Amino acid sequence: MRGTTKTAASGLYRTQRMFLSTMETSVGRKVNEFLLFHNTPKKLKSLVYRAKNATNLLAQNLITSEGEPIVPRSPVQPISENDIIQWIRESEDYDDLLKVKSKLPLFPTTGTTSRLTPNATNEFLFRSVELQRLPHGLATFYSLSGFKGKVGPRSLHAIYLLEYIKLLKTGNPSCYERLESKLQGPLKHTGEQVISHKNGLFHTAIATCKLRYLANDEYKDQELLKEVLKEVENVKAPHSVKDVLESGDLKAIEHTLKANQVLHGVFTALVESIEAAPLAANIPAATIEEIKAYLADVKLLAEKSGEQLLIERLKENAQFKKIEADAEAEIPEEASETDTAESK
Repeated sequence: MRGTTKTAASGLYRTQRMFLSTMETSVGRKVNEFLLFHNTPKKLKSLVYRAKNATNLLAQNLITSEGEPIVPRSPVQPISENDIIQWIRESEDYDDLLKVKSKLPLFPTTGTTSRLTPNATNEFLFRSVELQRLPHGLATFYSLSGFKGKVGPRSLHAIYLLEYIKLLKTGNPSCYERLESKLQGPLKHTGEQVISHKNGLFHTAIATCKLRYLANDEYKDQELLKEVLKEVENVKAPHSVKDVLESGDLKAIEHTLKANQVLHGVFTALVESIEAAPLAANIPAATIEEIKAYLADVKLLAEKSGEQLLIERLKENAQFKKIEADAEAEIPEEASETDTAESK
């Protein structure tokens, strides 16, 4: 009968199974429903998501390219950055991480709501390292179309913080030259406006990784240590968060903590590295005191909001495969293990 003929929707309406059958926690359902909505072709959205068009939609007998019926759905609300971060954190194993990875390219990367932000993509890196999959996490991050060639300061600092933690936990790569090569790798994916700041914090983050390497090597190269300490001479203390802390506004405290977690981690690593070095860094004592005051205030923000400091979380939970300590500087563009697992 003519009325029962199934018609494939043009402009691929992605299979609903891809969005709705994985990681079915409360926030997982919310994220998946949003992604299903966002990736529905524009000309189908009004049919699928407006109640007044339900009868018309069903009468057309539309199906996806995989033969699934396209049925009316309830209106979808925008999701927040916190929703995306919580969804990523709920990845309990590598399979869950692969499901998240497959969906990251489907998020909007522009606009003011429901988009993939640096905080969200950083969370993917942090969860990757907790599941012992940092190379795959970096490869995914660098390949995201909205971030390709545009890695900003917050993400760059996060990558170097993870490198510091890796040096702390696994020891040094085979030689200093290899470390230098690895530290230059992320800059290939960085926006020019970030690199143009010669005394930017990312230079300090790089120097901090070098100091960790020298500490692991028991400071055998004193001349190199002097050179690296010169690289941090112009470091500036971050902007104070004391006003927010004293305001008592919990929402503002939580927001400020989120914005400062990576920064706090980098400066904690810097202070640890400088204080452990057998040679003094030529940094004004007042600057060091300002940095320490900032670190103490961010710690109080964490206590008031009931959140764990990122640097503590990474020191406790970051896992690295033995082979990663001697891995080549280049992050693989593709990871065959990942692709194989995703295709199952």
